Amino acid sequence: MSFWTAIVIIVAISVTMGTIPEIMKQRNRSKAQSKNSEALEGRLQQLEQHNAQLLERVEVLERIVTDGNYELQEQFRKLG
Repeated sequence: MSFWTAIVIIVAISVTMGTIPEIMKQRNRSKAQSKNSEALEGRLQQLEQHNAQLLERVEVLERIVTDGNYELQEQFRKLG
């Protein structure tokens, strides 16, 4: 084995050994991001359901307030 062949092999081993830990870190980050993504999806669904419930409540309140009987009842309440 020549001197230059030994140098190339040492450099190749060094680069490989430096790259492997970075690959492992990236895999761990990817797994953590996947778990975080799942948690965010669940939270998003909860918030969408809550938003839909609030919209329903607002629609009901709008119907009550725009109803003609509501104004009459409000006037009676103010008189009483």
